[in-house]
Amino acid sequence: MTRLKFFSKLQKALLQLETNVSNLSNPLVGSKIKELQTKKILVRADGRSLDHLHKLGGLPQRVESEKLEKVRITDVERYQKFNMNPFGWGACASAEDLRKFLENYSELTKQAWVHKFYGSSTSLLTLKSEVGISCGDHDEEKEELVVDSVSFEQIIASTCPKYREKYLGGGLVPNAMKDFKSKVPHTMRLGDFSSEKSTLEWLLINDCEEEFAKLCKEIYGDTPLKILLMRFEGDKYLADAVTYYVKEAASSPRV
Repeated sequence: MTRLKFFSKLQKALLQLETNVSNLSNPLVGSKIKELQTKKILVRADGRSLDHLHKLGGLPQRVESEKLEKVRITDVERYQKFNMNPFGWGACASAEDLRKFLENYSELTKQAWVHKFYGSSTSLLTLKSEVGISCGDHDEEKEELVVDSVSFEQIIASTCPKYREKYLGGGLVPNAMKDFKSKVPHTMRLGDFSSEKSTLEWLLINDCEEEFAKLCKEIYGDTPLKILLMRFEGDKYLADAVTYYVKEAASSPRV
Protein backbone atom coordinates (compact mmCIF):
# COMPACT_ATOMS: atom_id res chain seq x y z
CA MET A 1 0.00 0.00 0.00
CA THR A 2 2.84 2.38 0.92
CA ARG A 3 4.53 1.58 -2.38
CA LEU A 4 1.33 2.36 -4.31
CA LYS A 5 1.01 5.70 -2.53
CA PHE A 6 4.61 6.50 -3.38
CA PHE A 7 4.12 5.84 -7.10
CA SER A 8 0.83 7.75 -7.08
CA LYS A 9 2.55 10.80 -5.59
CA LEU A 10 5.45 10.42 -8.01
CA GLN A 11 3.06 10.29 -10.97
CA LYS A 12 1.26 13.45 -9.80
CA ALA A 13 4.59 15.21 -9.31
CA LEU A 14 5.75 14.25 -12.80
CA LEU A 15 2.47 15.43 -14.33
CA GLN A 16 2.76 18.73 -12.49
CA LEU A 17 6.36 19.11 -13.65
CA GLU A 18 5.27 18.43 -17.24
CA THR A 19 2.54 21.07 -16.91
CA ASN A 20 4.97 23.60 -15.46
CA VAL A 21 7.49 23.01 -18.26
CA SER A 22 4.73 23.30 -20.86
CA ASN A 23 3.53 26.58 -19.35
CA LEU A 24 7.02 28.07 -19.58
CA SER A 25 6.64 28.09 -23.36
CA ASN A 26 2.97 29.04 -23.16
CA PRO A 27 2.81 31.82 -20.56
CA LEU A 28 -0.21 33.71 -19.30
CA VAL A 29 -0.89 36.91 -21.27
CA GLY A 30 -4.20 38.10 -19.80
CA SER A 31 -2.56 40.80 -17.70
CA LYS A 32 -0.63 41.99 -20.78
CA ILE A 33 -3.91 42.34 -22.70
CA LYS A 34 -5.19 44.66 -19.97
CA GLU A 35 -1.89 46.52 -19.71
CA LEU A 36 -1.83 47.33 -23.44
CA GLN A 37 -5.33 48.81 -23.53
CA THR A 38 -5.67 52.30 -24.97
CA LYS A 39 -8.73 54.47 -25.46
CA LYS A 40 -9.94 54.69 -29.05
CA ILE A 41 -12.87 55.31 -31.35
CA LEU A 42 -13.82 51.90 -32.74
CA VAL A 43 -16.19 50.18 -35.14
CA ARG A 44 -17.52 46.63 -35.00
CA ALA A 45 -19.60 44.29 -37.19
CA ASP A 46 -22.06 42.52 -34.90
CA GLY A 47 -24.85 40.01 -35.50
CA ARG A 48 -26.92 41.66 -32.77
CA SER A 49 -29.22 44.53 -33.64
CA LEU A 50 -28.99 47.92 -31.98
CA ASP A 51 -32.24 47.17 -30.15
CA HIS A 52 -30.66 43.99 -28.78
CA LEU A 53 -27.60 45.90 -27.56
CA HIS A 54 -29.92 48.46 -25.97
CA LYS A 55 -31.57 45.68 -23.96
CA LEU A 56 -28.12 44.40 -22.94
CA GLY A 57 -27.03 47.88 -21.91
CA GLY A 58 -24.28 47.91 -24.56
CA LEU A 59 -21.53 45.40 -25.28
CA PRO A 60 -21.17 43.31 -22.11
CA GLN A 61 -17.79 42.00 -21.05
CA ARG A 62 -17.31 38.74 -22.95
CA VAL A 63 -15.54 36.85 -20.16
CA GLU A 64 -15.05 37.65 -16.49
CA SER A 65 -11.76 39.23 -15.41
CA GLU A 66 -10.65 36.06 -13.63
CA LYS A 67 -11.03 34.06 -16.84
CA LEU A 68 -9.22 36.71 -18.88
CA GLU A 69 -6.24 36.48 -16.53
CA LYS A 70 -5.91 32.78 -17.43
CA VAL A 71 -5.57 33.43 -21.18
CA ARG A 72 -2.32 32.01 -22.58
CA ILE A 73 -0.37 32.50 -25.82
CA THR A 74 -2.02 29.47 -27.44
CA ASP A 75 -5.45 30.88 -26.59
CA VAL A 76 -4.60 34.08 -28.48
CA GLU A 77 -3.33 32.10 -31.47
CA ARG A 78 -6.43 29.89 -31.61
CA TYR A 79 -8.72 32.86 -31.22
CA GLN A 80 -7.13 34.77 -34.09
CA LYS A 81 -6.94 31.77 -36.44
CA PHE A 82 -10.17 29.93 -35.63
CA ASN A 83 -12.21 32.24 -33.36
CA MET A 84 -11.97 29.55 -30.67
CA ASN A 85 -12.97 30.39 -27.09
CA PRO A 86 -13.19 34.16 -27.65
CA PHE A 87 -12.29 36.28 -24.63
CA GLY A 88 -13.11 39.70 -26.10
CA TRP A 89 -15.03 41.44 -28.87
CA GLY A 90 -13.25 42.10 -32.15
CA ALA A 91 -13.33 45.63 -33.57
CA CYS A 92 -11.43 47.92 -35.94
CA ALA A 93 -9.94 51.36 -35.44
CA SER A 94 -10.85 52.48 -38.97
CA ALA A 95 -13.88 52.06 -41.21
CA GLU A 96 -11.63 50.99 -44.08
CA ASP A 97 -10.28 48.04 -42.08
CA LEU A 98 -13.84 47.03 -41.24
CA ARG A 99 -14.91 47.36 -44.88
CA LYS A 100 -12.16 44.94 -45.93
CA PHE A 101 -13.20 42.53 -43.19
CA LEU A 102 -16.85 42.64 -44.29
CA GLU A 103 -15.90 42.05 -47.91
CA ASN A 104 -13.55 39.17 -47.07
CA TYR A 105 -16.24 37.49 -44.97
CA SER A 106 -19.29 38.66 -46.88
CA GLU A 107 -21.34 35.48 -46.34
CA LEU A 108 -20.61 35.28 -42.62
CA THR A 109 -21.36 38.96 -42.04
CA LYS A 110 -24.21 39.63 -44.47
CA GLN A 111 -26.69 40.01 -41.59
CA ALA A 112 -24.32 41.98 -39.39
CA TRP A 113 -24.99 45.46 -38.07
CA VAL A 114 -22.20 48.02 -37.95
CA HIS A 115 -21.81 49.78 -34.61
CA LYS A 116 -19.55 52.80 -34.02
CA PHE A 117 -18.48 53.40 -30.42
CA TYR A 118 -15.64 54.55 -28.20
CA GLY A 119 -13.84 52.75 -25.40
CA SER A 120 -10.69 50.84 -24.49
CA SER A 121 -9.12 48.18 -26.68
CA THR A 122 -5.88 46.28 -27.21
CA SER A 123 -4.28 46.02 -30.64
CA LEU A 124 -3.90 42.33 -31.42
CA LEU A 125 -0.78 43.11 -33.48
CA THR A 126 0.81 44.97 -30.56
CA LEU A 127 -0.07 42.15 -28.18
CA LYS A 128 1.51 39.54 -30.47
CA SER A 129 4.67 41.59 -30.79
CA GLU A 130 4.91 42.11 -27.02
CA VAL A 131 4.48 38.45 -26.07
CA GLY A 132 6.43 36.92 -28.96
CA ILE A 133 3.71 35.47 -31.20
CA SER A 134 4.83 35.20 -34.81
CA CYS A 135 3.07 37.00 -37.67
CA GLY A 136 0.14 35.31 -39.41
CA ASP A 137 -2.30 35.59 -42.30
CA HIS A 138 -4.97 37.29 -40.19
CA ASP A 139 -2.73 40.17 -39.11
CA GLU A 140 -3.93 42.23 -42.08
CA GLU A 141 -7.31 42.53 -40.32
CA LYS A 142 -5.69 44.84 -37.73
CA GLU A 143 -8.05 43.60 -35.07
CA GLU A 144 -8.65 45.48 -31.84
CA LEU A 145 -9.64 43.41 -28.80
CA VAL A 146 -12.32 44.89 -26.54
CA VAL A 147 -12.21 43.06 -23.20
CA ASP A 148 -14.07 45.55 -20.99
CA SER A 149 -17.79 46.22 -21.21
CA VAL A 150 -18.96 49.11 -23.41
CA SER A 151 -22.02 50.99 -22.20
CA PHE A 152 -24.84 51.73 -24.63
CA GLU A 153 -24.12 55.44 -24.13
CA GLN A 154 -20.72 54.92 -25.74
CA ILE A 155 -22.29 53.91 -29.06
CA ILE A 156 -22.59 56.91 -31.38
CA ALA A 157 -23.69 55.38 -34.68
CA SER A 158 -25.17 52.21 -36.12
CA THR A 159 -26.51 50.89 -39.41
CA CYS A 160 -28.48 47.75 -40.21
CA PRO A 161 -27.95 45.04 -42.89
CA LYS A 162 -30.59 46.69 -45.10
CA TYR A 163 -28.20 49.57 -45.85
CA ARG A 164 -25.03 47.46 -45.95
CA GLU A 165 -24.22 47.80 -49.66
CA LYS A 166 -25.06 51.48 -49.79
CA TYR A 167 -22.98 52.17 -46.68
CA LEU A 168 -19.96 50.19 -47.92
CA GLY A 169 -20.25 51.99 -51.24
CA GLY A 170 -19.86 55.35 -49.50
CA GLY A 171 -23.53 56.32 -49.63
CA LEU A 172 -25.44 58.29 -47.00
CA VAL A 173 -27.54 56.06 -44.71
CA PRO A 174 -29.71 56.64 -41.61
CA ASN A 175 -28.01 56.52 -38.23
CA ALA A 176 -30.11 54.01 -36.28
CA MET A 177 -28.69 55.36 -33.02
CA LYS A 178 -30.86 58.44 -33.55
CA ASP A 179 -33.86 56.38 -32.34
CA PHE A 180 -32.19 56.02 -28.95
CA LYS A 181 -30.13 59.21 -28.58
CA SER A 182 -31.48 62.49 -29.90
CA LYS A 183 -28.12 64.27 -29.84
CA VAL A 184 -26.29 62.27 -32.49
CA PRO A 185 -26.28 62.92 -36.26
CA HIS A 186 -29.29 61.73 -38.29
CA THR A 187 -27.15 60.24 -41.05
CA MET A 188 -23.75 58.63 -41.57
CA ARG A 189 -21.48 57.44 -44.37
CA LEU A 190 -18.35 55.29 -44.47
CA GLY A 191 -16.12 58.31 -45.05
CA ASP A 192 -17.32 59.89 -41.79
CA PHE A 193 -15.42 57.19 -39.92
CA SER A 194 -12.25 56.87 -41.99
CA SER A 195 -10.24 58.13 -38.98
CA GLU A 196 -10.77 59.50 -35.50
CA LYS A 197 -10.35 62.98 -36.99
CA SER A 198 -13.18 62.47 -39.47
CA THR A 199 -15.41 61.00 -36.74
CA LEU A 200 -14.92 64.06 -34.54
CA GLU A 201 -15.56 66.36 -37.49
CA TRP A 202 -18.76 64.43 -38.23
CA LEU A 203 -20.03 65.23 -34.74
CA LEU A 204 -19.02 68.90 -34.92
CA ILE A 205 -20.43 69.53 -38.39
CA ASN A 206 -23.76 68.10 -37.25
CA ASP A 207 -23.81 70.33 -34.13
CA CYS A 208 -23.60 67.39 -31.74
CA GLU A 209 -21.72 69.36 -29.10
CA GLU A 210 -22.82 67.31 -26.12
CA GLU A 211 -21.86 63.98 -27.68
CA PHE A 212 -18.56 65.47 -28.86
CA ALA A 213 -17.80 66.63 -25.31
CA LYS A 214 -18.59 63.21 -23.80
CA LEU A 215 -16.34 61.47 -26.28
CA CYS A 216 -13.50 63.94 -25.75
CA LYS A 217 -13.67 63.54 -21.99
CA GLU A 218 -13.54 59.75 -22.23
CA ILE A 219 -10.89 59.37 -24.94
CA TYR A 220 -8.63 62.43 -24.73
CA GLY A 221 -8.78 63.46 -21.06
CA ASP A 222 -5.01 63.42 -20.38
CA THR A 223 -3.71 63.76 -23.92
CA PRO A 224 -1.21 66.65 -24.47
CA LEU A 225 -1.88 69.10 -27.30
CA LYS A 226 1.26 67.93 -29.13
CA ILE A 227 -0.06 64.35 -29.27
CA LEU A 228 -3.51 65.53 -30.35
CA LEU A 229 -1.96 67.41 -33.26
CA MET A 230 -0.17 64.23 -34.34
CA ARG A 231 -3.37 62.19 -34.10
CA PHE A 232 -5.41 64.80 -35.98
CA GLU A 233 -2.95 65.28 -38.85
CA GLY A 234 -1.86 68.71 -37.61
CA ASP A 235 -5.41 70.10 -37.41
CA LYS A 236 -4.95 72.73 -34.69
CA TYR A 237 -8.59 73.83 -34.80
CA LEU A 238 -9.76 70.31 -33.95
CA ALA A 239 -7.04 69.79 -31.33
CA ASP A 240 -7.97 73.10 -29.66
CA ALA A 241 -11.66 72.16 -29.74
CA VAL A 242 -10.95 68.82 -28.08
CA THR A 243 -8.77 70.48 -25.42
CA TYR A 244 -11.48 73.07 -24.74
CA TYR A 245 -14.24 70.49 -24.29
CA VAL A 246 -12.07 68.28 -22.09
CA LYS A 247 -11.48 71.26 -19.78
CA GLU A 248 -15.18 72.16 -19.88
CA ALA A 249 -16.13 68.59 -19.00
CA ALA A 250 -13.70 68.57 -16.08
CA SER A 251 -15.20 71.73 -14.60
CA SER A 252 -18.87 71.10 -15.42
CA PRO A 253 -20.98 68.28 -13.91
CA ARG A 254 -23.50 68.45 -16.78
CA VAL A 255 -21.15 66.76 -19.32
